[in-house]
Amino acid sequence: FVIPWGNYWIIGTTDTDWDQKLSKPDPAPTRADIDYVLSQVNQRVNRKLGYEDIVGVLSGLRPLLSGKADATTNLSRNHAVAVVTPGLVSVAGGKYTTYRVIGKDAVD
Repeated sequence: FVIPWGNYWIIGTTDTDWDQKLSKPDPAPTRADIDYVLSQVNQRVNRKLGYEDIVGVLSGLRPLLSGKADATTNLSRNHAVAVVTPGLVSVAGGKYTTYRVIGKDAVD
């Protein structure tokens, strides 16, 4: 996607497996991730973008429901809500863009 934001664009995304331990302080895009995004957007715009045009990068981890052998690109982005014990609700899966539906399902 390419989303205009003031004088900037928000451009993304990648679907890179995170093979680091969760104890690492924060996930960060790799050079390969950034190269991929630049190559994709540069196929579609007149003014080619390079590293010098980047003013910031964001990254995060998506909580997907899967088995160990499942490829992330093939996984459903659906979510599951479970009442583990009275007063404790667990949510897994989903997409950040559907947070309102996930929240509604969790409280209903």
